[in-house]
Amino acid sequence: MRPAVLLCCTLSLLTAACHHGFELPDESVAGVDRPVVNGQTDNGHLAVGALISGGSSACTATLVGKHTVVTAAHCVCSGHSPCKLKSPVNLYLGGYPYGGTKYTAYKVVPHPSYKGGNKADIAVITLTKDVTNITPQVISSTPPKSGETIVMVGYGLPGENKGKFGTKRMATNKIYSVSSSTYYIKGASGIYGNICNGDSGGPSFASRSGKDVFIGVHSTKTNYCGYAATDMRVDSYRSWISTTAGGDIYTGQPPDKEPPQVIMLNPKAGAEVPRAFTAQVLASDDIGVTKVVCYVDAQVKGTLTAMPYDFPLKDLPLGGHTLEVVAHDAFGRTSSAAVAITVKDKVTPPPTKKSFGEACSKHSDCKSNICMTASSGAAFCSKMCSAPSECPSGYDCKNSTCQKKSTTPPPPPPPKKGYGETCTKHDDCKSSICVKDNNAGRQFCTRQCSQSNPCPTGATCINAGKMICVPEIVTPTSDEGGCNLPGAAGSTPWALPLLVALLVWRRRKGA
Repeated sequence: MRPAVLLCCTLSLLTAACHHGFELPDESVAGVDRPVVNGQTDNGHLAVGALISGGSSACTATLVGKHTVVTAAHCVCSGHSPCKLKSPVNLYLGGYPYGGTKYTAYKVVPHPSYKGGNKADIAVITLTKDVTNITPQVISSTPPKSGETIVMVGYGLPGENKGKFGTKRMATNKIYSVSSSTYYIKGASGIYGNICNGDSGGPSFASRSGKDVFIGVHSTKTNYCGYAATDMRVDSYRSWISTTAGGDIYTGQPPDKEPPQVIMLNPKAGAEVPRAFTAQVLASDDIGVTKVVCYVDAQVKGTLTAMPYDFPLKDLPLGGHTLEVVAHDAFGRTSSAAVAITVKDKVTPPPTKKSFGEACSKHSDCKSNICMTASSGAAFCSKMCSAPSECPSGYDCKNSTCQKKSTTPPPPPPPKKGYGETCTKHDDCKSSICVKDNNAGRQFCTRQCSQSNPCPTGATCINAGKMICVPEIVTPTSDEGGCNLPGAAGSTPWALPLLVALLVWRRRKGA
């Protein structure tokens, strides 16, 4: 990857002056293992892909939203003033050309101020479908600094006129100088690397609060690969990128998997209500509810951005009305609940409501209008919450409501086994020593022994790294008074395998 000054060259690969010719290969190029100038093959940075424009221009690009990609303008333009867009434009994520997934662009927007070189050399690509298996990169909102360490990524050549396009590589360097819309990177020697042809449009990353963020787009190189390079600052173009992408910009927050949930707690459908009453709403979301709006006959009567979602209503006309509430989440999703009500001058007062913790059978039994079923099966009156501290002792705050903690004690651990009992692991035994008898095909608990702590009857103390008890070996004597060795005729056959595999055991503390 590289910058540009004086005689500067863009870094895409295509047939033109100052560019290498590029042809789509007939076979995989994954075998190229020479890194970007002073870099190394990169198996991470999954959101960085190979970009092929017009069938002949090879660049690099970065996924920044579910279907939004950022690259250099010169990667998608034939000339400039004005830019003539290349077509088709395809992004390869996870490998190029084989082993990856191909995504096609349906909209390509170069920056309107792009005039060639590193003047607004940035473009936004919208894909025809969402990328669902890769987390996009976060675009930096803070400016880079001179001397800051960066990681540069791209699919370009490993050196001037060397290697092939198509292997993703990474290199580290430091920012040499910063301008209002670009920054400059010098050299490729020692521990530092730089960009080369084909790395155009690729990203540079810096650490922000312990996380890698996307800070620059590779634009141009100066002289030859490894001499110097210029990146476009994405923080300077962040607003334009977001607007062009229609807000499809990853911010590092967890993805929004569900729309909000909303329930009209009070009044119920078909209820008769006085001219002044309070509508009570329960709303929740997997990421967060941003607001709840209350409508009466499609007219806004109140908006709340925090719990409790209670809407005092008054002076409603007599007769039938539609009461509706709409919950909004941080990603623009909505859910609604609506009930038909009748406003009357005189309404029969409702029965006395029950307090928190009292038994109930339905929401309307409770002052909070929240009746929940505990794990025991008993229903009780609960209340809304935003943190465990808002719930009484013995309750947790889950899904924005106070719920009873489980009182079922954990099952007791199995009893430890004594000497000679069957075991499968050291933790099964009181002594924490489980040995294997290969001949008998079983494992049993044993223990350590010594002169002052002899083995039980029928066992003997042997040295197996530690002094432990094992069953005695009964070996009858011959007519000459000699002893049979283990394995000889008349001996006990399991003794040797027990001593060999027996005590291939290890305790976590000292063996």
